[in-house]
Amino acid sequence: FEAQLQGHTRECSLKDVIDKIHTPNGIIRAEDISTLTILLNHSITRGGVYHRHRRGFISWNQRGYSLSGGLDVWTGFKFSIIATEGSDVVVRINKTFVPMVKKSSLLNFIFEGGNIRRQMATDEINKKSALLKRLKVVTVHNNRKYTLRGLSHETPATYVIPDSGITIEAYFKTTYDKVLKYPNLPCAKVDNRTLLPIELCDIAEIQPLEANLPPEAQKNFIKKSREDPADKLESVKKCRDILVDAVNPWLKDNYGLVLSKSLPIVVNAKILSPPKLRNSSQNSANLKVTNGSWRNSSIFNPSAIPSPSSGSGKVQLQMISLHAHLTVDKLKLMDTHIRNKAKNMGIKYPDKNVKYTYITKSNLDSQISKAMYSFVIMNNNKEYGEIKNAETVSSRIQCITAQVAKKISGDKPNHRIIENILYKYNMKISGYNWTVDLDSCQEILSLFTKFTMIMGADVTHLTEREDMPSLASVVGSYNKSATCFYSAVSPLFPESGKKSVEYISSIDSILRKFVSKNVVKPSNIIYLRDGVSRGQFENTAMKELELMKSVCPQTKFAVIICTKLHDQRFVKQRGNGYDNLDPGTVVDENVVDANYFNFYLCSHASTQGTSVPCHYYVLYDDFNISATAWQTYCFYLCHSYGIVSKSVSYPAPVYYAHNACSSARERFLAGYKDTVWDEIDEAELPSAEEIAAKIHPYQNCYH
Repeated sequence: FEAQLQGHTRECSLKDVIDKIHTPNGIIRAEDISTLTILLNHSITRGGVYHRHRRGFISWNQRGYSLSGGLDVWTGFKFSIIATEGSDVVVRINKTFVPMVKKSSLLNFIFEGGNIRRQMATDEINKKSALLKRLKVVTVHNNRKYTLRGLSHETPATYVIPDSGITIEAYFKTTYDKVLKYPNLPCAKVDNRTLLPIELCDIAEIQPLEANLPPEAQKNFIKKSREDPADKLESVKKCRDILVDAVNPWLKDNYGLVLSKSLPIVVNAKILSPPKLRNSSQNSANLKVTNGSWRNSSIFNPSAIPSPSSGSGKVQLQMISLHAHLTVDKLKLMDTHIRNKAKNMGIKYPDKNVKYTYITKSNLDSQISKAMYSFVIMNNNKEYGEIKNAETVSSRIQCITAQVAKKISGDKPNHRIIENILYKYNMKISGYNWTVDLDSCQEILSLFTKFTMIMGADVTHLTEREDMPSLASVVGSYNKSATCFYSAVSPLFPESGKKSVEYISSIDSILRKFVSKNVVKPSNIIYLRDGVSRGQFENTAMKELELMKSVCPQTKFAVIICTKLHDQRFVKQRGNGYDNLDPGTVVDENVVDANYFNFYLCSHASTQGTSVPCHYYVLYDDFNISATAWQTYCFYLCHSYGIVSKSVSYPAPVYYAHNACSSARERFLAGYKDTVWDEIDEAELPSAEEIAAKIHPYQNCYH
């Protein structure tokens, strides 16, 4: 066959790349790294033992361990290459865990080896359909291979084959003399026109699961793939040995290259001091941070639920239960515990005119409108989007799962959970819980002598369809201490056609909020962006900077990329063993990218597995601030996530943007919960206006 390359192509001499590696202080470019990556990928797979799976490699010659529901967990490895300071080329290796589908009948996989029912409900068909996408099956009756697109709501007993006038059930009886045992179960979809009885399909071979794991399987997968620092180090060493043994003979014979089997690189790190926090405007910084967390007994700026207008019939607060076993009496007891804790913390919480009710979801919209603020006890997280769709600007909702509610509705409630509920409550009504004292970071503090806005941004996808838009969330601070944020979520459609894009094109609503509070536009903007890979810096982050500069030409900017989607792991040697990094640990030499100002920062205390540090790239800096100052400020921002009293792994503005994206996506999908997106024609897809109406009915980012 012939393949035609379209768009920009580049010739790259492998000899020139190898010469650069062997030349002291040789300049290694991005395309050189791409060339080396292609070379290593080929050398790994050429022997036929290792096979590509997404960004990594797995060997078929292994036995995994059982997960659940017809799935196993297999292990593999992945790598990435980076040119570090001093022009050393470093290969970063990490162990991967892959959910694999066992070879079995499709029926057994769908029903997880249990009793096979005669029919399936609509929501169960949709869930299983998502799990089966891209799964390879072989038919029992004629031994043909197909790739599944999911399950159809048609059954062999009811679906009439076009131009034949007979059902699928009758076709298999007359053509293959097959009497179907389960004619009322859904058919398997293998292309736009072909439907097959699922009882005549077998899973063709052991294969990676391409779909997302179901929630229960996901929990088990996380447990089985979790490794403590010492185990992680040993795993990386084994992956290194596998990689080196697989590629070195061929690389050495053909290109004179070898990968070193040396020990993992030892790097120097520094540990930043935690910031000083204050929970009152009346005193100096008084909250002591210990190993990334602190106890907070009061609130810096408590806010209050607005009073309903007279004659509206609304109350300030109501407690709603959608869970049959959380009765009104339980709601009253939970409310008492929350009120008592709020009083102790100085939070303004209604002490009268509170409603308590148990309802079904069908009555939720009308009930929500009866209060300014509602705590809604949901049965599980799957109900979140549907519940939040009932929220309006004047009727706010805070969701609590039934599992959490049970822990705070008894005689001995969990006070830490109540504190976290109140932190979120106070921020949703425009208060804030503590501030970070910048006195020990004078370079950053100097920026706040002028009007400064801290922005966070993230992008996610609504569905897997390319002709559906991405969702972009931007949050921006509007008060002097950068503790109150406003958010805007919008669908990203390009100017022509409906294919998703990744760059954020507008910050107008964020700026309007800032100006409404401060009269002027910000003099300084620090823009923290998640969801951008290294290859997208110029086309995404810097393009967004150009757009922001066109709106704020007099404003000074800094652009910082934050990501945890990388292969780099660190462990700390402690005596004869290994431990996770301490909060505040910074690595900015030896293993960082030589082409950018970048560093790794572990800002949180990891309680399970091996911690993943956040990788920061400072792409643009109008302020000429020192490396230590940026590292310190990013660490400080990880302490300003006002919903929990501990340092988190991302800066708070990025976390808020991520939460806004996730909440918007859940609200949108809840409005189309029975929709199978792959089956919808492009003309029937929701418009930009319809999507915008569903994803963002209000602008507070504490969801």
